[in-house]
Formats: sequence, structure tokens, C-alpha cells
Amino acid sequence: MRLGYRPTIIILLMLSLSVLFSCSKGKQQPPRTVPVIADIAERTNVPLQIKAIGNVEPFNTVSIKSQVSGEIAEVYFKEGQDVKKGSPLFKIDPRPFEATLRQAEAALARDRAQARNAQEEAGRYASLLEKNFISRQEYDRSRTNADALAPARVRRGAIAAIVHRATDSGGGGKRAAATGIYLH
Repeated sequence: MRLGYRPTIIILLMLSLSVLFSCSKGKQQPPRTVPVIADIAERTNVPLQIKAIGNVEPFNTVSIKSQVSGEIAEVYFKEGQDVKKGSPLFKIDPRPFEATLRQAEAALARDRAQARNAQEEAGRYASLLEKNFISRQEYDRSRTNADALAPARVRRGAIAAIVHRATDSGGGGKRAAATGIYLH
């Protein structure tokens, strides 16, 4: 019976030795020291500054809506710059408008020439009607044609530059338009 306890004691002895050696700490580092500098406290005025991430919202915002479509040729203000009422903000490229004006002027010149020709023809037809060389119907047709082609009065606007102006004074904020952007 004594033999039965011996293997158990050996196993317990080995387990306790393994636990004892596994719990040893090895070489430890000394605690780190932090140098401290002390100074005399004194009372002074210090500016109050708070550095934080946040959003700034303006009191008033203005949306600029273009009256004509076109590419922005020039921007007359920088982001954050103060603008005065009536000062120019953007210039839209005037070339497409100048081309349209030239087309309208050419069409007007053509219409005036046709109207002048129709008036002269109506005058000739009037003298031919007096001599009974043409019928009244032919004369009426030429007179109606002349009346229909009477030159229309066209108002011609100066298109030196298409410029958007500020409608109010204030600080120019973030602009969403830059040179080359097409406005609708």
C-alpha cells in the first residue's frame, strides 16, 4: 500500500515545482523618473483662445441667380472678401452674345432689304394698275407683301460685357463658381 502513495507524491512535487518556477518574475526595470521644473506663479492677463473644430454659419446668405447662361470669364472677388453693393462679382463671356447679335443684325439687314424691294414693287404695281396693265388682285398681293415685310424696330442693347453685380454689401463667403464654369 505504501507504493501507491509514492507516485502521487512525486507528481504533486513536480507540479508544485513547475508552478513555483513559472511564477518567477525575472529581471524587473527600475521605475522611470520624470523631471519636474517648478516656477513661481504670477498673475497676468492671458488672451482667451479656444481651439476647436466647428462650423461657422453666416447671419445672412445670398444666392446669385444668373439672368443669362454662359461661361464665367472673370471673377472679381476672393472668398471672404468684403463686397460693396453694386460692385462687380462675375463677368460672363460675351462672345456668344456678340455672335447672336451679329446674326440678328444680319437678319434685320436682310429683312430691311426685302421690305424695301417689296415697297418698290408695290409702287411699280400701283402705276401699272392705273394703266390697267395688271389686275387689282396682283396689286393687292404686292401691297400685302410690302406691308408684311415692313421693317420691325429692333432695340439693340450694348453687349460690351455681361457682368453680375452685388445686390447688397457684406462679406464674400464661399463661392461655388470659378472661371470657366458654365452658369445656367
